[in-house]
Formats: sequence, structure tokens, C-alpha cells
Amino acid sequence: MKKVFLIQFFFLLIFYQQSIAEIHPADNAMLNYTQVMFECNEVVGSDSYIISISEIDRRSENKPEPIIIKGTSLACIVSGLKFGKSYSWHYEAFKEGKSIFKSPQFHFYIASSYLVDPKLFQSSITSTTEGKYNNDIIFLDYRGIAIDRKGKPVWYYPYPSTNFDKDPLLRNLRMTNDGTITCLDDSSCYEYAIDGKLLWRAPDDGKISGDAKEHYHHDFKKLDDGTYLTAGWKYEYETNLYNPSLRCQVRYNTLIQYDSSGKILWHWNEKDHVSRETIFGIYQPSDTLIAGTHMNAFDYDAKENTIVMSCRHNSSIVKIDKKTGNVIYQIGVYDNKKRSLGFTPLFLHQHGMAILPDHQLLIYDNNASDDPARGISYPNITILKEPTKELPGYKVWEYECRSDRFPKGILGKGGYAMPLPNGNILACMGGANFVLEITPQKEIVWQSFFEKYDSLNHKWTDFINYRAVSASSLYPYYFTLQQVERKKSNLVIKINNDGTEDDEYIIEWKTTDGKLISTRDLAVKKNSSQKILLRLKSKYSKEEIVVSVSRKSNRSQARSISFNKPV
Repeated sequence: MKKVFLIQFFFLLIFYQQSIAEIHPADNAMLNYTQVMFECNEVVGSDSYIISISEIDRRSENKPEPIIIKGTSLACIVSGLKFGKSYSWHYEAFKEGKSIFKSPQFHFYIASSYLVDPKLFQSSITSTTEGKYNNDIIFLDYRGIAIDRKGKPVWYYPYPSTNFDKDPLLRNLRMTNDGTITCLDDSSCYEYAIDGKLLWRAPDDGKISGDAKEHYHHDFKKLDDGTYLTAGWKYEYETNLYNPSLRCQVRYNTLIQYDSSGKILWHWNEKDHVSRETIFGIYQPSDTLIAGTHMNAFDYDAKENTIVMSCRHNSSIVKIDKKTGNVIYQIGVYDNKKRSLGFTPLFLHQHGMAILPDHQLLIYDNNASDDPARGISYPNITILKEPTKELPGYKVWEYECRSDRFPKGILGKGGYAMPLPNGNILACMGGANFVLEITPQKEIVWQSFFEKYDSLNHKWTDFINYRAVSASSLYPYYFTLQQVERKKSNLVIKINNDGTEDDEYIIEWKTTDGKLISTRDLAVKKNSSQKILLRLKSKYSKEEIVVSVSRKSNRSQARSISFNKPV
């Protein structure tokens, strides 16, 4: 009996060691999010798994019912957990309905923050149509949180502050295709893991601006190729275009592309490609500070290798050829001359823009004049057709963002509009605390207002966002890999796309000394699995084989498994 017990114990110990390697959340982890990816390590030979999650509530005699997840993948997303709560979890592996392995209990804690405290933050969902709005989470950048469509926070940026009235005031808080989060503030541009760990920071060394720093501003994106594109400013001292006897400071927009090491791969300076008449277009002969066109957004088209920019001060959209830096077109350009002649601008002081299919552009048109005597106005969500040789740019769709909550109009700066996968548009009002989702037929299917508690005056007050950006989840791209079987020359693996986006993978199988045998591409739909048969040439049929799978768009996200020599 002792020998049998020792053999069984040794068998379980091997699996125990394998299981710990991929455990997520790790034992005793502290999280800052309630939407959690649970992952266990593979128990070779099993065909299904159960994950059991229990809330630890020592103050209550009635224990909450555990969450039970059944499936064949090694990972799954669980939403609806709670901030400020402790949990335990374990998993069990089965073969043909019989348990063959049960893990020990793991523990984790979901920390809380004043940023997500319901006594200090609330969102009011005033319009919702089930089944018509996009099933996603929304990042609110100034607050530094993400909420679900019921208005509940699911993530917060771990911002250290003892002042509960203070927000992180981040800009462009957004989820990347790598499952990380990018943003910028008044200091620099950043990429974080969802737990708040800093992964990348822009060099901010002034190599392009010629100053002590690059003056990053407004927009920052991690591109699909893993590089980073950000906007900056460069200041020059020149004579005033309208008054050569007057020296002035002129601000030019720059764009800088970095690699993961902070090396500059490409840069662009507005001064080299845009006329002085455009830069000085809205200023006066007496002005000594020329703020230029004030770019506040950009989008990159990888197929065309072009960049489209939104410039607020002269209400223009500019498209450039990234290879040459030359301007392809300008739409709008509302300057002193057009104003004096009584022209009506195509759009006015817009913020945020996105490139749509079929040579269309989506912008959030603030439609807000700087004139102190301006009347009541509301912003517009606008879709523009790009200009061609035959036709100028023109509007193809527009919606005025009126609300009874703002009878005196919606003014101010900021704001953003972005396309959603379901064909709708998500728009953030910027200067107002108001976000909506609208269909192409102009039906509002979801709408929310946001408030935070003013502890000094003891009342709820509106708070604004610079942008509100959608993401399918905290885990848009996530996969696991399983070993199914080996029969001499035939290897069978299973790829589980556990993320919330469709994805593509590259499969490589190699010998243990690194010799590449073959490769294969594979597309797998979100939340689904696919088995793949890999055939070996006869000369490799008796060798140990390593199979590696990586995301096609990001080869650094990779997993591998080893097939031992066949017995």
C-alpha cells in the first residue's frame, strides 16, 4: 500500500508542478480589476475542466454561492467580481467525466480605490436598448477607470492619492491589441499592463523639438506593428507673417514614431510641409504667441501608409503621405479670410477623428465658436467623404448631440467619436459629462451621464472626460495552447482563442535544437477553439518536437509545448 501511495503522490506532484506554472490569477495576487481571466495549466490527457471561484466573506454566516465554470479550454473570462473582496479558487481536470486532478486552493484579493467607490463615483444610464448597443467596456480617461455598460467600474488605474477629489487626468486611455493600456499626461506617454505595471515610457528627450522635452500632447497610439506614434510640439522664433517688424513664438506640430527601445523610427515637422499662411491663418499682426493649427488627434492608415490629423485652431483635417511627409489634402481650413467673407465653416474646432472604410472620416465636431457672444450650440457627430480630384470633401452623415440636460448648449473642448464593431458610433461630449451610442439610423441605443461626489460642498457634480474609448474587454487578444496527442508522425494540438476578438496565429514546429520543420497560419474566431493536425516527415517521426504558437500581429505573444519522442 505504501508503494502505491507513493506512486500516486509522485504522479500528482508532477501535475501539481505543471499546474502552478500558468496559474492566473497567481496565488495571493492583488488585482485592480473585477473582470478577470482565469487560467490553469494543462493536465495532459484530460478533456474538460471545471474552475470554481468562491468569495471569502468572514463576516457573513451565509457564504455566497461559488461561481462554477465548465469548459474544455484552459482559460476563461469571469466578470462581475467585486472590488474590496477576497476570493479563493481552484480547478479540476476530467477525462471522460472522471476527475483525474484537482488543484490546491489559490487566493487573490481585488483591491478598491476611491476612483471606483460608489459613494464617490456614479454613472446614470438614462437610455438603453438591450441587444442593440455594443457589448463592451468603456474607458473614461480623466477618471482613470473602465466601466461596463451597466455603469459599474471594472478596472481602475492604481493612482496614489490621498485627495479623494483628485482624478488622474489621463488622456487617451485605451486598450491596445496586445492587451495593454496606453495613455498620456502632462509629463509623458505610457504603456501599462492592466495591473498598472509600467511597460514603456516615451523618451521625451527633445531630439525632435530641440528643447529639454518633446512637449507631447493630445494623442498617442500603439500601432499594430508594436511601434508607438505620438504628437509633439516644436517652438520656433520668427517674424509675424503680417508684421515683419514683430518677432513671435510659433508653435509647430510634430509626429514621432518610436520602437520598443525608444529609438526614433520616423518623425514629421509641420513647418516643413505646411505653409506659413496656414500656420498664421487665424492670428493677428499684433500677436507674439502663434499657437499654430493645434493638432488634437490623428489616425494611421497602414494600407495607404498615410496619417490623417485633426487641427482644432483652423478647423481643418490634414492628410499626409507618411513616406514623404507631404500633404495630400486639407479639408476645412477656416481662417481670417474666410471669416471676413462670411463663409460658414464645414466644421468648427473639432476634436478626435478616425479613418473609416471607403475613404470616409469620422469626427467629433465641437461646433463651438470662440466668440464670447456666441449663441446656443451643440456638437455634431460627423462623417466626411475624403476629397478627390473631382470633388471636395463633404458631409455624408451628421447627428446633432442635443440633450435636455444641457438647455444652454454644449460648449467647451475635448470630445471624441469612434466606430464600433456593430456599425454604431460611440461619442463622448468632452466638455460635458455625457456619452452615447448611436446607430446609423440615428437611434440612441445607450446613453450615460457621470458624476462624482464633491466632498467639500457635499453634493454630486458633473465631471468631464477628454475621451471615452471602447474595448471589447480587458482581454481582447488572449490564447492558450494544449497538447492533444502524438501518433508517431502526427501531432495534434488545440488552440483556444480565449479573448474577445477574432485572431490569427502562426504555428511553428521545430526540433529541440531549434531546426524549423514547418510553419502554418491559422485564424480562430473569438471564444472558440480549433484542433490542428501537424504532420511530420518520416525522418522527424521519432524525434522530440517543440510546437510554438504566436499571434500573427505580435510575435512576442507566444506559447509552446513539447511532444516527447513516441514510445
